[in-house]
Order: sequence, then C-alpha cells, then structure tokens
Amino acid sequence: MGSVAAETVTAKRSPIVPVVPVCVAALVYLGLPLALVICGSLGRSAAGFQRGISALTVLTMRSIVLAVVPAALATVTCMLASVLGVFHARFSKLYRGWLLVMLFTNPVFLVFGFSVLLARTRPIPAVLTASAYILMPFCGQILQAAVDEFDFAQARAARSLGASPVFVVFHHILPFVRQQILASLLLSALYAFGFFLTPVFVGLGRVVTLGTVIYGVTNAVGDWTGACQLCIVAIGAQIVLTALWLLAAKFLVGFRVRI
Repeated sequence: MGSVAAETVTAKRSPIVPVVPVCVAALVYLGLPLALVICGSLGRSAAGFQRGISALTVLTMRSIVLAVVPAALATVTCMLASVLGVFHARFSKLYRGWLLVMLFTNPVFLVFGFSVLLARTRPIPAVLTASAYILMPFCGQILQAAVDEFDFAQARAARSLGASPVFVVFHHILPFVRQQILASLLLSALYAFGFFLTPVFVGLGRVVTLGTVIYGVTNAVGDWTGACQLCIVAIGAQIVLTALWLLAAKFLVGFRVRI
C-alpha cells in the first residue's frame, strides 16, 4: 500500500523538475552557435563582440519589459472584469460578448486603429496601452473559464455569514484561480514578446524591440542572416523567461504550476 501511495503522489506531481536542466541544455545548444555567428558578423575584435553583446542584452531586456508589463495590465484588468461579472449578471453578459468579438478580431486592425487614436500620446505609453488591449481577449478567455468553474455556493455561504464582497474575492475566488492568473501572465507575455507592428506603427518607430529590429533588418536592409541571428536571441530569451517564471511560481508563490 505504501508503494502504491508513493506512486500516486509521484504521478500527481508537476513535471517542473526537468524544466530547469532542459532549459540549460537549450541555452547551451543555442548559445554556442549564436556566439560564433555574432562574433563572425561583428568582426574579429573583442571590442566589437562586447559592444554587440551589450546592445543585444539591452534590446532583449527592453523587449521583455514591454511584453511583461502589458501582459500584467491585461491579466489584472480581465481578472477584475471577471470578478465584477460574478456580482453583476448584466455586466457578465456584456463582458463575455466583448471577449467573443475581440477574440475573432484581427490584431492588425486594432494596431492601425490605435495608431490613429494614440497618435499624440507618448510612444511607450501608447505601445503599452495598445498591447494590453490586444492581449485582453486571450487573458480573458483563460481567466473566465477558471472563474466559471468556481463553486459559488462557498461565496454565498460566506456572504450569508457576513463576509464582504472584497473578503470573498481575496479569500475564495483569487486562491482558486491563482494558477490561471500565472498562466495568463506567462502565455500573454510570450505572445507579446514577438509584437513588431505595435511598436512600429503605434510607437511611431521610436520604440525599439527585437521584433522591430528584425522587421527593419529584413524589410529595409534585406539581411536575412542577421534576422535569423536575432530570432535565435528571441528564442533563447523566451526560454529564459519561461524558466524564471516557473521557478518564481515554485519558490515565491509556493506551488508548482502545470502548463
């Protein structure tokens, strides 16, 4: 019986343990050819190689920030809308209809629409606003599905005992959907990491990310080799972002996340 119980517990554990060595192996696999290609393209001087690595590091960190921030804004906004829909049925119907319409709307149309609406806004706030709005349908579908699975009998019981709506949200609903919140944040951030139309058109070309550089290298210069090098950098950055997110969910939040 003891061995059967141990096997059952092991089967239920999330496969987060092999994630770290797999990510390390992938970084080693991508890092060596990337270093050789960059070194060959920048020249043989160590100074040129160091300048290229520094520029790529700054560019990658800026791209990560411009992906994580709108993902967090979209996740928080959709979570608030889902919670508000729990207490107001009419708002829930409107919100679900908006999610359905936005899910089937081409993001290209939204990008050009925001480029007109936010033409006089500063580039970075305009890009963050447009990116967060484009990500909302994806975050909303994930979070709304989790909220629909919540047993509202617990919330009604807590309300009958005198609990406030804020107490019900923070002590009943949010703990139930915390995995979906983190999943929404990660998936939307990875999706936003490859945005290039939003920084180019909404940011008026003044917000430089990996996506805009790849777009400029292929469109204006026609350097497909350089674009492939930057794509390798983007893949490595996404692997690192995923690994850090999984480790943060394990050690900071206190539970393992399944994807």
